[in-house]
Amino acid sequence: ADFVATHREMSARFSWEVRLANANALDTHDTARAASHMIVGGQEIAACAQFTFPGIPLVFAGDEFGLHGFNGEDSRTPMPWGQPEKWGKNLRPLYAELAALRTNHRSLVDGSLRWIIAEGNLLVYLREHATGSVLCVLARGVVPETNLGHAVRLAGKPGDVLASVGQVPVLAVNGAGELRVSASGPGASLHRSTASGAWH
Repeated sequence: ADFVATHREMSARFSWEVRLANANALDTHDTARAASHMIVGGQEIAACAQFTFPGIPLVFAGDEFGLHGFNGEDSRTPMPWGQPEKWGKNLRPLYAELAALRTNHRSLVDGSLRWIIAEGNLLVYLREHATGSVLCVLARGVVPETNLGHAVRLAGKPGDVLASVGQVPVLAVNGAGELRVSASGPGASLHRSTASGAWH
């Protein structure tokens, strides 16, 4: 809930058009590297948010190699092309996959944003568009089974994912048609959702 409140407070001063043109950066040459100050697997989860939030993903050179840096000065290191021993983790396939998702799903480019739940270790939101929507499920730790009710309808089976990282959150639909989610640890998953008839 604090995350959503902070996000709303920071974004309220900008029009929707400006928000869609803003850069989404996990880190820059003036900050510590994401890999150095996040939980294990946190950079991958944050990248899922970075590529699915309103705005343009800005990947700081070296993040795709999981480079470390504990402050801005430490983060300004030459790209270790051809030196895999200096890589923290090869995240290029993940970044390529997330970039392709944005290309193939209009909702991730200029679809509306609807918060579903932000509670404990769980953050769920929906990017909606008339051409189809994407449900984004992020967990920073263990999440007990949580009922999302009828707020979201998947366009497929609960186990169908567009992309996932870490300990993939588990989605299920109960007998009443309510969507439930749980997680055994840090992870994220992206799912197709039904198209929205009202978006702007």
